Amino acid sequence: MSKLEEPFIGSDAIAAGVASKSNLRSRQFVRVFPNVYAPATLERTLELRSRAAYLYAREAGVLAGYSAACILGAECAPFEAEAEIAIPSGSLRSRPGLVVHCGAMQPDEIVWRQNMRITNPLRTAYDLARRCSRVEGVAAIDALARIGSFEPTDIMIIAARYPGARGSRRIPNCIALADPAAESAMESRLRVALVSRGIPRPVSQYSVSTPSGRFVARLDLAFPAARVGVEYEGRQHTSDSQLTRDVRRHNALSRIGWIVLRFTSADVLHRPDWVAAQVAAALAMAAAKAA
Repeated sequence: MSKLEEPFIGSDAIAAGVASKSNLRSRQFVRVFPNVYAPATLERTLELRSRAAYLYAREAGVLAGYSAACILGAECAPFEAEAEIAIPSGSLRSRPGLVVHCGAMQPDEIVWRQNMRITNPLRTAYDLARRCSRVEGVAAIDALARIGSFEPTDIMIIAARYPGARGSRRIPNCIALADPAAESAMESRLRVALVSRGIPRPVSQYSVSTPSGRFVARLDLAFPAARVGVEYEGRQHTSDSQLTRDVRRHNALSRIGWIVLRFTSADVLHRPDWVAAQVAAALAMAAAKAA
């Protein structure tokens, strides 16, 4: 332990002579959990908190839930997500910033990543689908199925191992709404917001071409028969160059008769009824033109 550039156990650092009690109390470090510290220069991300949680459990647990999803590279955690760890018995308790789960887990549901034991994509999807709201459960399944290369229905293989587990009844509904073709959690949340409010299920990542076959654009969500597209407007669309490309793309879609609606994260998270109403109105207008 020659450098303290990531989360570390305070007592181990002191014993190794690379830190002192006064160092740990200084502004140089922040305490993430009891006896677990991190350099103050590091951003307090879910990954950092998850690494700290693994150390706090003294490697007796398995990173699970949103922590496992984060380490696996499935970006589906809400901004405020806490670190999660699963342990076989009640030797560790939840605390601010950390959720501790107790329960059974099979060896084939665990993988090693970055020198930590974490639940594999399928087990992680199972856990999040039964613990989260329907919207967040679907977003988690989409992201994990995409990076884990499994079918959403495969989650029932894990569910069958734990009959009667808390939240299991939520899983089939989440699976029915899942679509691994979604390329972001916000896209998944947008799709579920629409379908939950009576909008027909859209096609994810739909490629639009001209009548001659020339590719025009790929839409987050689409209703091909109506020529209505729906997109999530993320931060990646804020640069001048991207804005220019977006305008040209929008005009190209308009020229071949497509209506494209764009929504922000604030719209999707805080005004889903309004979002659904806008899409419903666009579909109705398309139907009226076709009549």
